[in-house]
Amino acid sequence: MSLPYIGQTGVGDGKEFITPEVGGAKFAKVSKGVVDDATFSTGLVALDALIIVTDKTNHKVGFWLAENKVLTAIEADASFSTTLTTDEKINVAFDTDQYVVENKLGSTIDIAVTVIAI
Repeated sequence: MSLPYIGQTGVGDGKEFITPEVGGAKFAKVSKGVVDDATFSTGLVALDALIIVTDKTNHKVGFWLAENKVLTAIEADASFSTTLTTDEKINVAFDTDQYVVENKLGSTIDIAVTVIAI
């Protein structure tokens, strides 16, 4: 069974996103052109889930278990970090009220986020 595709923003500033509305159980979303230093909001609040983040530009993937606002890496390329503001990384973390993906690689990338609630 494939995950539903929510949409593409097509924006270059990384600040406009499609809100996932698939019953909260599963969703996938893509943001094209997430510029350096932009934060990609997943819209995912503090629930237990599996989170897969794909850097579609550089063909890198990170896979985490999210529990109680904490991410535990299941498998993640070295280009990923779970600490916001880490330079030269794609940072995935819980920030204020939701999980976010932050591009600190130094270049514009396309990001896909897939979440499966558990």
